[in-house]
Amino acid sequence: MKKNMNRIIALGLAMGMLSTTAYAEEVAETVDTAAQEEAEEVIEDDVLTLDEAIELLLDNSISLSQIEIYEDYLQVQKERVWDSYGSFAVPTADYQQWADVSVYSYKSSIYDITSSAESSKLNEATLELTAELTLLNAFSTLFSTYESIESMEAMIATSETSYAQSELKHSLGMISDYTLDQAKVSLDSMYSSVAQLDLSIESQFITLNNLLGFSTDERYNIENPFEYEVYTIDNMDTFVTFALKSDMSIAQYELAVDSAEFDKNFLSVATTTTQTDANSYNYDKAKLDLKNAKTTKEESIRSAYIQLQQMELSYNEAVIDLAQAEKDYALAETNFAVGNITQLALDQAALTVVQAENEIASLERSYALQVFRLENTTIL
Repeated sequence: MKKNMNRIIALGLAMGMLSTTAYAEEVAETVDTAAQEEAEEVIEDDVLTLDEAIELLLDNSISLSQIEIYEDYLQVQKERVWDSYGSFAVPTADYQQWADVSVYSYKSSIYDITSSAESSKLNEATLELTAELTLLNAFSTLFSTYESIESMEAMIATSETSYAQSELKHSLGMISDYTLDQAKVSLDSMYSSVAQLDLSIESQFITLNNLLGFSTDERYNIENPFEYEVYTIDNMDTFVTFALKSDMSIAQYELAVDSAEFDKNFLSVATTTTQTDANSYNYDKAKLDLKNAKTTKEESIRSAYIQLQQMELSYNEAVIDLAQAEKDYALAETNFAVGNITQLALDQAALTVVQAENEIASLERSYALQVFRLENTTIL
C-alpha cells in the first residue's frame, strides 16, 4: 500500500479525457499553432518539470512582455537625453536646491527615467517569482485533486463491499427497501464525486495549458517538485533583517522614498510654495509608508515561520498515523487470510492507509510552499 511520495503522476493521462466536450471547447483560446508546437517540444518524455514550466510561462507571459516593452521605451528615452545633452549623469539631491527651468527639466527627466527603470526591474523580478509560485500552486492543486480521487476510489471499494452486504441482508429480509436505497444513493454519490474530480482535473489542465502556451487538449505527466525538508531559522531577528534587505516589495517603498526626497530637494525656480509643501508632505508620507511596510512584512515573516513550525508538528503526527495504519493493514491482511475478518474490514484498513499517505503528501506540499514563501518574502 505504500506509495512513492516523490512519484511522477500521470495527471490527466490516468483520467478519462474530456477535451472534446462543449466545456473544453468553450474555454479554449486560439493560440498560434507554431508557438504551441515549440512550447510542447520542451517537454521530454511527456514529463513536465517545474523549471520547464517556469520557462514556458515566462515566454508566454503578456505581463512580462509589457514590462520588456516599457524597459525598451525607457532605454529610448535615455538615449534621446544622451543625444540632446551629451551625458546621462543621474543627479542627486541630498539637500534642497533650486535650478533654472531648463536644467530642472533635464535633470528631472534623467532621474525619472532612472527611477522608472529600477522600479521596472523590481517588477520584472517580482513577476518571475510570482510565476514560480503560481505554478507551484497549480501543481499542488493537481496533485491534491488526484489524491482526492484516489481516496474516493478507496472509499468506493469499501462502500461497494458494504452495499453487497446490504443487498444480501435485504434478500434475507433483514433490512428495508428504504435502507437499501439509501445505501445505493450514497454509493452513487461517490461515483458522481469522482466524475466531478475528473472534470476538475480537466479544467485545471486547460488553465495550466493557457498559461504555458499549450493547446488546451495537451496532456502530460508532471514531475512532483515538492520535498519535505525541515527548515530552521536559528536567529529570527537576523533573518528578518536580511529578508527586508532583499525583499523587492520593500525595495519599491524605498525607491518611492528616494523619489519623494529628490522631488522635495530638487526644485525649479518656478516651483510654487504650494508645490514645495506638497513635495514635503509626499516625502514624509513615503517614509511612513516604508516604515509601515517593514513592520507589516516583519509580522508576516514571524507569523509564517510559526505556521511552518505547526506544519512540522502536523507532519510528524501524520507520519506516526501512517505507520500505525500500515501495521493495522498488515494485521488485517493476516486476519482476512485466515477468515477472522470480512472483506469490508480489510477494505476499511486499506482506506485508512490511503488517507494517511495522502495526508502526508498534502502536508509535504504545504510545507514546501511555506518554505518557498519564507525564502522569498516578497510574496508574503
